[in-house]
Amino acid sequence: MFVGHRLVGVQSFLDLKLFRNENIIVNVVRIEGFQNRIFFIPARFFSQMKKITVSSSIDIGPVSLHQDIVCRVSLRFHVWHRSSSSLLGCKVCLKKMPPISLYETCLDRIIELIKVKHWREERENPFSPLPPRIVELLVEVCGTSQEFKKFSYFRMLLSSGQLRILKLCFPVIFIDICVVLPQMLTEKGCLNITVLQMDQNFQNFESEWLEKLLQKLPLLESLSVRTLFNPQALNNCKGLKSVEVIQIFTNLIEFNNFISKAVDTLFHMKDLEEFDIFQYTTKSTNFLKVVEMLNNHRKLTSLRFTDSSRAAHHIYVNRRGNALPDYVLRKCSWTSFEKITTLNISFLQRIRSSVLLFPLVQELEILVICEECFEYLKKLKYLRSLKMRFHIHSTYEADFSFLSGIGQQLRHLCIVSHQDVPLNAISKYCFNLEYLKIIGNATICDSIESSYNFERLKRLEIGLFEANSLLYVFQSVRNLKELHLFMAAVLNDQRLLEILNINPLAFYHLDKVFVRDCMLSRVGFRIFLENAAKLTITFIKSRHFSGGVPADFSDVIKELQRDVIHNYKAVEHYFKNTSYFSD
Repeated sequence: MFVGHRLVGVQSFLDLKLFRNENIIVNVVRIEGFQNRIFFIPARFFSQMKKITVSSSIDIGPVSLHQDIVCRVSLRFHVWHRSSSSLLGCKVCLKKMPPISLYETCLDRIIELIKVKHWREERENPFSPLPPRIVELLVEVCGTSQEFKKFSYFRMLLSSGQLRILKLCFPVIFIDICVVLPQMLTEKGCLNITVLQMDQNFQNFESEWLEKLLQKLPLLESLSVRTLFNPQALNNCKGLKSVEVIQIFTNLIEFNNFISKAVDTLFHMKDLEEFDIFQYTTKSTNFLKVVEMLNNHRKLTSLRFTDSSRAAHHIYVNRRGNALPDYVLRKCSWTSFEKITTLNISFLQRIRSSVLLFPLVQELEILVICEECFEYLKKLKYLRSLKMRFHIHSTYEADFSFLSGIGQQLRHLCIVSHQDVPLNAISKYCFNLEYLKIIGNATICDSIESSYNFERLKRLEIGLFEANSLLYVFQSVRNLKELHLFMAAVLNDQRLLEILNINPLAFYHLDKVFVRDCMLSRVGFRIFLENAAKLTITFIKSRHFSGGVPADFSDVIKELQRDVIHNYKAVEHYFKNTSYFSD
């Protein structure tokens, strides 16, 4: 269809045949060079198309090409719901779809032109006429492709003025990004951005540049970054609704200064709904600032990472009268990094106060030092996601029977423990789980009755586990789509066959798999691949040696002609950025 910038004209119109798609009547046409392929073109575009279409080929410039063809036909009318995450680490090719669409053709062509730096110094930005969602998609696809090594390729996209969502969350590390990104994001390029997100690759990014960028974003509503900055840079962001700052290994004084300035800066932003500030220290944050945040922002729904139990107890004790404030907090953390190793009355009082003040909590991280605190959690009728962090110095041995009161309502569960975590107890009490993550050693406890209730499980992440633990989980899974095994030394060819003997459909629905340090051979991987019919992205690192060389599974994928990405960075990036729980 494309020869340079030459568009081959439409050869025939089948006007007698109409096709209705989402209340839009479209005509069916055949385009030269695409034999046996039919394109559905909106009727509304036909009247305009006839003005520029002749029976022979015509020349049109690159700006007109993307404005008239991509924008009018592909983007506004063609229905396309294929997730671009499947393009990670590979060339743009949209498989498992109906016959190639005009949208796909144009998208592929644009990527190729960006790749060869076709647009360098254009007077008119070729992407300015495009809808925001396609510009955002192009940034995402370019950023996740292994073929783009330098960020300078993004220049025209970032300066188009069409970006609303800028997610700099790429598995690829661009060597020039810290130099060229500040130059690309001009005033015009920043004008319409409402969402700014930077992943761990930007944790050492200069805060000075970030502050200058934030000052250019008057429409910013959601911010997620990995470095501290001066919160006063947010003064122009009057409609800010969400702030997430994850800074690991910072000192407490610096962190509390940031919290203090942030609370003061955000005082007048009454639409604020999420204030998620993470720090990794051994001491608590200034709880009075948390009190101030809660009282100033009654729309606040999320206070993840920052302990709010001390603030809740302070508010409860100092309230006037018997009436309780009407907080709407739904995501919070009731943790204390003080050295509490035994049953502590003050800690239980904090939990009780928190439950009374925040009855709408749906997602909770809690420090576990005793099972008494779970008696209070039974009153949280909306609780769906629970992360339990067992105190590392505690001598309390959990049998997890305390989950009997709340387990049935949980959909997501994460357990961080230095002690064994019995999978059969989790299965017995939490039989509606869709996501299970265990940072610790998953075992099977003989004293607990086994009940195989993992039918609803869709995502599983486990650190350490024994052979019988692995068999136990896969015995009942029916819809498992995502699997992450941290240290899988017990997974070998024999164990794989045992799993398939017990449950032949154990791997059938798997879409993304990340397995480290297993013992699968090439034969074992082939068997796995043949049984994982829906797999799209994977990386399996094996310690199995053949002829003194570690097993490499990439060629097995080629032999089976599977459209599967086997890439460490791609799959690691996916699991890091889609985890429901922070580590």
